[in-house]
Amino acid sequence: DGSCCRTDWYTKSTNDWVGQENYRRSSTTGLLLDLAEGSLSVFKDGRRLGTMASGLMGEYCWFAAMSLGNSCVSIERAALSEIV
Repeated sequence: DGSCCRTDWYTKSTNDWVGQENYRRSSTTGLLLDLAEGSLSVFKDGRRLGTMASGLMGEYCWFAAMSLGNSCVSIERAALSEIV
């Protein structure tokens, strides 16, 4: 459903965000972590959906997970022009 789950190692939060959409098996999802702005934006099939998280700072250990069968997740470093 595109919800955002995160933790600071002490508390866990799950929240909806403006622009979230359901995932389709044929979709490609991109995440853009902007360290200067402290934000995590979401793209689907080359289209920006919105900002999933903001106010991010400090060190992070992050991962992505899918709950659909036969789904694949990979994390790569890429420029914005490669996502859209």
